[in-house]
Amino acid sequence: MSLLIKGGDVVDGFGNSPKKNDILLIGEKIAAIGDLASYKADEVILAPGSFVCPGFIDISSTSDTNLSLFKEPKQADFLKDGVTTIICGSKGESLAPIMYADQAPPTNTCWTTVSEYLDAVASIKPGINFATFAGYSSIRKSIVSKPRNIGQKEVSVLSHLLSQCLDEGAIGISVSDKGFAEFDASEEEISAVIDIIKKSKKALFTSLITEAKVSKQADEAIHFAENEVKVIIGELNKNLKSALAFNKLAEAIESKAPKAEFSFAVFPFPYYQFEASELFPSSIDLKNKKTAIESLKKKRVLSLFSKKASELDAENTFVWNMPANKKESFIIGKSIADFAKNRGIKPAEALMRMIDIAGIDISFITKISNDSIIEKLIAHPKSIVGSSMWSPSSDLSDIHYKLSSPFTEFIKRSDYLGLSIESTIKKLCAPARILNLGKTGLIKEGYSADITIIKDGVPEKTIIKGGLSAKKEKLTENRKGKVIRK
Repeated sequence: MSLLIKGGDVVDGFGNSPKKNDILLIGEKIAAIGDLASYKADEVILAPGSFVCPGFIDISSTSDTNLSLFKEPKQADFLKDGVTTIICGSKGESLAPIMYADQAPPTNTCWTTVSEYLDAVASIKPGINFATFAGYSSIRKSIVSKPRNIGQKEVSVLSHLLSQCLDEGAIGISVSDKGFAEFDASEEEISAVIDIIKKSKKALFTSLITEAKVSKQADEAIHFAENEVKVIIGELNKNLKSALAFNKLAEAIESKAPKAEFSFAVFPFPYYQFEASELFPSSIDLKNKKTAIESLKKKRVLSLFSKKASELDAENTFVWNMPANKKESFIIGKSIADFAKNRGIKPAEALMRMIDIAGIDISFITKISNDSIIEKLIAHPKSIVGSSMWSPSSDLSDIHYKLSSPFTEFIKRSDYLGLSIESTIKKLCAPARILNLGKTGLIKEGYSADITIIKDGVPEKTIIKGGLSAKKEKLTENRKGKVIRK
């Protein structure tokens, strides 16, 4: 099967200026680039006035932990947004390895190792290319259930598991926004992780905790970067809500580890996600979820909870996700303000009722008061896109639909900021280089035929492995996505 893209302005992903060229795809590869007007292909796409680019790569999709990858293998929202590869497992949690039966997700009936997990993903014939980090929290909790300091023998077991995950195809290791402090990790444990990642030549995906602790948390990322580990820092919308905080982080890394390879994963909308559990006082044991909710009846707990709740903009704070087994999905997409108005109660009480309905595993999305930080992040030369979203999510509610095109939004904001199309596309494909994903992320002969065609600033066509998968927001029957094992 051959496909010829004719007359487009090719943006190659290297950072070069657009150049009018034809591109010939044969099978799953880019076969030729140039003046191919005389070539007779099985299928032709006319692209005058369009930019022809490498397919976009999302470095922090949550389609795995939301289980939508298995429920909706086509991954419609990503394809419509020009994304050809999603990378999951970026928040310290991954669906593999699974050590014990009670850790298995509802869809898992056939895997325990990373290798078996990737085989399972391949078997569903996804509509999009897929890769995963190994979640450090998932792995460590399978060894020690409580977040305590571990001894030398346990570090050895942990090291073996991490190495096995990377050997079997995980593209790196991720930690949660609590970092290694979540486990009271010793220097020996952290050094072991550094050695394993460094030896594998893979990457660490990490996050930061709070704006107030930027310097302290940056030290953790810097420590890895100084030891020649590639570092991707995500969840910035949530944790860096001011340009000043971001400047401190970037300057700290650049000054202490000037030769380090690091990137910032940005969600280009001025929103961030948080869990209901984050509103509870630290003294509350959240493992017993029923008891945790009942604790709100205590005056002191209620006071601390209400204080945090009052800091939220009720009009712009929405229910984002909730446990899959909950039947009360009608509240997904509802704002705290609407929920309160419909019931004639105050926003703080509405928030408590929402949590009572869905449990403390419910998550929300809320608007950042200072939108300028998003533009600051996008303009930074080290920024790339991380959606922290799953697909399909646009059919859940108006707010999900609004936020379902982060790559299109990134292009729009880049244009507004005066960034060139070539630098913008280079950012959108950068994970291929950062994570050594092989022959992808560039328009180059012999490379994977994963291509996005942009018309008037919006992804118009998405091609996966040489097959047209999305055209003007309509999906085709192609499901040619591949599992990437590195």
